[in-house]
Amino acid sequence: MTIKLSEGFFLKVIIFIICSPNLFAADLTPTFKMLDELGTPPTYNGQIANCPLVVTQAYFGGQLSIQDTSIAGKNLIVRPAEDKVILHSVIYPDFIPVGEIVDIVMFTERYVYGELIDSFTFDGETWHPWNNFGWKDFSQLLPITTYEEGLTYPTVHDYPLAINQYSSLEGEFAIYMGYRLRSSGVTFYSKEPFRLWIANGGITSAQDNKVVAERAYIGGYLEVYDASQGRSLIRDATIIKPEDEITLTGKIIPVNAHLGQPAQLFIVLGYRSPDGKTAYFTKSSQATLVEKLPCPIFSIEPECLAPATTSSWQKWVENDLNSLKMIRNYDSLPEQITLQEVIDIHELPLDEPGGEYYLYLGYQLNNGTLVFNEKPRQFLISNTVLNTWGYSYYYPTDRPAYIQMELINEPPALVRITLYPDNYTINTSARLMVVAMTGEGSYYQWNGRKWVEWLDSELFNLLSARSYTNLPEVVKITVPLPVSLGKEFFLYSGYSITGASSIIYNDLPFDYVKPD
Repeated sequence: MTIKLSEGFFLKVIIFIICSPNLFAADLTPTFKMLDELGTPPTYNGQIANCPLVVTQAYFGGQLSIQDTSIAGKNLIVRPAEDKVILHSVIYPDFIPVGEIVDIVMFTERYVYGELIDSFTFDGETWHPWNNFGWKDFSQLLPITTYEEGLTYPTVHDYPLAINQYSSLEGEFAIYMGYRLRSSGVTFYSKEPFRLWIANGGITSAQDNKVVAERAYIGGYLEVYDASQGRSLIRDATIIKPEDEITLTGKIIPVNAHLGQPAQLFIVLGYRSPDGKTAYFTKSSQATLVEKLPCPIFSIEPECLAPATTSSWQKWVENDLNSLKMIRNYDSLPEQITLQEVIDIHELPLDEPGGEYYLYLGYQLNNGTLVFNEKPRQFLISNTVLNTWGYSYYYPTDRPAYIQMELINEPPALVRITLYPDNYTINTSARLMVVAMTGEGSYYQWNGRKWVEWLDSELFNLLSARSYTNLPEVVKITVPLPVSLGKEFFLYSGYSITGASSIIYNDLPFDYVKPD
């Protein structure tokens, strides 16, 4: 490449691709075993570690199987607590010098909802953590076994995988086989991994409504898009703004016995309001008219002037499996299903979208059997607003937070407040405030020990119910209601970053009425 510096001057730049350490230090002598003497493997699929552009003549193949069953294949759904998985490995090595000591290595990457969570290296008996984020240090891979005189052509071996270590984990595991030349450290490994999915499917039917664990996998990931933040993955308890666009990219690997049968896909969205009320919604492949109440004569309310709209979501009575709506039909259920659906929260028949959401995905057979993810995907829709009493540099107005309140004991009347702060404010210095407004319009604030009257109702005079040097990801506090001061209370809670002239609090209060 030539770079022009100025008129008449040029700089010649030679670019080298730097790959694995000592890649070209190996003794490339005529002592290699030649391919034409040993036969030709299937299509080459081996690569050199950290050198994706280097073409090799290595091949990694084989399959996985579950011991004492007929279940086998390159990709398996497993139950780690009870399954004994064996990897039947076949390796056709690239040229290897005679007498070269070779280590067989194996590593796995675990993905949850499309995101790489962690990685492990295997020593033949135990999986150990391996940090492969960014530059992958293949020199840290532990050997499963060692060949003192190089590899045969092919090298065939069975490796029990000890997946019982994964009993408490979830997600998808991509397992890579490889070998490392001891003298140079050059590592060859497969471009095409074996895959294990941790079974997470539950099966039920309209006849008994009992959920039984099944060897199925329902996964994928949720993404959210907004103009200021771009596109990002949704993790459990991620807080989303009501106007954000949510997309589900789903993956279903059905029960093996269900393959080839007619089936329909469904999505159910569970909803829990900030004060604990629940509802369920089922998504249809066709939108229906959303009926609106007639407007009063001469009404000028904007919602009354809005035209009727359509929605693909309908309210669903929990456990009424016969009334589920379907989003896709299959004449013959395939081995793997991928789908993409927009989760349009604004179309839900809700007065206020703020709350907790639980997403279920699955399929239904013609006989009424349903298979779905037993553990739903969870996310939160923000229910907070920002109020300032001066110039606030520290907190942008469009960052979401979520505040939940629920009655946990009566009498005495106790309310548990759970705050999920915006990621922007986690680990910052902050203070939590709690305010109760009586039905008569009087205000009281909780100072951490007792309720005191809030006379001037000025935000900057609010007392702290609790202070934090490093605001945690989840805040829980239990507060007694001042029931001696009135019959009805409206409870607000919020937090403020130290030094900021603003407070984030729940837009709609928790309404408590003292029983007679």
